[in-house]
Amino acid sequence: MDAWMWSPGALGPFDHRSVFSLDAIAPHLPGYTLRLSEGAEDNPGSRMIAATPEGGGEPTLFFLGHRETGFIVAIRVREPGRIANAWHVGSRFGETLLRPEDCFATREVPGREGDIFCREAGEPDGPVYWFRTGLADTGGMLPSEAVLRESELYEISCTVFAPA
Repeated sequence: MDAWMWSPGALGPFDHRSVFSLDAIAPHLPGYTLRLSEGAEDNPGSRMIAATPEGGGEPTLFFLGHRETGFIVAIRVREPGRIANAWHVGSRFGETLLRPEDCFATREVPGREGDIFCREAGEPDGPVYWFRTGLADTGGMLPSEAVLRESELYEISCTVFAPA
């Protein structure tokens, strides 16, 4: 597996000009099974391509699109080591250089009520780091320092809009 580099508006071989299609993504992911789904119940214009590595039971890469554009708009990475120079999926918050003041709790994202997300200081367009706290619901507030420190990084999300 080749690690991907992040830069504003791009992740690895994908950027704001990357076509959202199975045929365009597949050459960059040999050995992966790709599955397209469209029109999530809460977002009818959405499209997603999920990539599962050979021998894997669950997808580890997700390419997001929208019916109104033919291009990738975001990538979600749940694969350890896929992004170079980033904390690996599976890291604990306490093992990163992220700071609690750069983190937020959310109740508005279905299925992520007990999670927190962070951005690196000074990187407003940078990747979003998602951590599982082990709580069913944070109540929209950051958990205690002890819970935060042990929270596990499970996803790194990047938008691939054209840089300003």
